[in-house]
Parts: sequence; C-alpha cells; structure tokens
Amino acid sequence: MKSLGSRIAIVMVVLSLAAGAYAAGASHKGTFKISDPVQVSGKSLPAGEYVIKWDGTGPDVQATISQGSKVVATVLAKVVELQQKSTSSTAEVANGASGNGTLSQVQFSGQKYALEFSGAADGAGASGSSIR
Repeated sequence: MKSLGSRIAIVMVVLSLAAGAYAAGASHKGTFKISDPVQVSGKSLPAGEYVIKWDGTGPDVQATISQGSKVVATVLAKVVELQQKSTSSTAEVANGASGNGTLSQVQFSGQKYALEFSGAADGAGASGSSIR
C-alpha cells in the first residue's frame, strides 16, 4: 500500500504537467491600430485597426493578423521578453530605406513580452501607434 504522501506527490506532478501543457498551447490576442500603411513580412497593411492572434509562448510563433472578419496576413513572429511590463500598448513602425513603414514590433499593455516581426528594417526610427 502506497503512503498518502506518495499519492499526493503523484497527483501534484500530474497537475503541474497538465498546467504546463495548457500554458504551452495558450492562445494570445491583441488589437492594434496603425495610422499609415505599413508592410509586415511582405504583406501590405493599410491604415486601420487589426486583431493579432497567436498560439503558444514562443519564441517562434505564427501570428494571424485580421481586419474585421478577414485574415489579411499570416506572419512569422518572435515572442521576446521585455525588461519590464509595457506601460502602454504600441505598434512600432520602422522606416525602411525606401521610406516605407515596416511593422517591427507590437507591445501589449501590462505584459512583459512583445511580438517582433522578421523583415523589419534594423536601426531605423520607430513611431508608436496605439493598440487596444
């Protein structure tokens, strides 16, 4: 007969594994607004409000960007940890060499992570647009 302590330990291990599996499959969602047209992974996004969704905790994820009920882009993104929680939700736009804006990062208010998009111009100036 197993001791009560062993049974409790087994139950705790099973519960923690189940919680970890749930967190790994967690869905995330945010809304962002851009005031000027931008590019993201080769896709053009006109000015407007968008919903971004992705599954998992990363670091590499596939994000779906929708406007209304229409999916306008499916892009690869990287979940990056921020040094501190973001005080506001922002969409950062880098200015490319041709002058076109490229969506480089989306931060979420109250969260300690952001999404970074590949293909963004490095070292270029960024402007914040609010997201909700």
